[in-house]
This record gives sequence, structure tokens and C-alpha cells, in this order.
Amino acid sequence: MIALKLEQRGPDVVVVFDEDTRLALKIEVGDIIHVERTPHGVAANVELDIDHEVRAGRGRAFLKRYNKTFQALET
Repeated sequence: MIALKLEQRGPDVVVVFDEDTRLALKIEVGDIIHVERTPHGVAANVELDIDHEVRAGRGRAFLKRYNKTFQALET
């Protein structure tokens, strides 16, 4: 189980992830996390929403890495 701390930062309440938790969950600053509550009020589901630009960047990196392979398959 991972315990998260809520802190007041100005008018906002933020969730604080220590480095071990951040690495275990494979999250970075700017990631969007969706948390769903059960009828009993317990967080049941944490889902990472990968930014569209991150997905596009990964796709471009994949295509660049295998560009010669794709060209060879075309012929």
C-alpha cells in the first residue's frame, strides 16, 4: 500500500509523492492521474493519463528508430 500526503500550498491542496513512490508508480511532474472512489469512500483505481504530446513523441521516436526497416519492407 502507498500512503500519500495532502499539503496546503497557497489556495490549493496538493498530493505529495516521495521519490520512491513516484518511481514505483512511474509518474513524472505534469502527468495526470485519475482516482476513482468506491461507494465506501476508498480510492480503488489509479490510472495514469499519458499526455498526447508524450504519446506523439514516443511514436515519432519509434518511427525514427525503425525507419530503415520500414523502407526495406516497402520494396
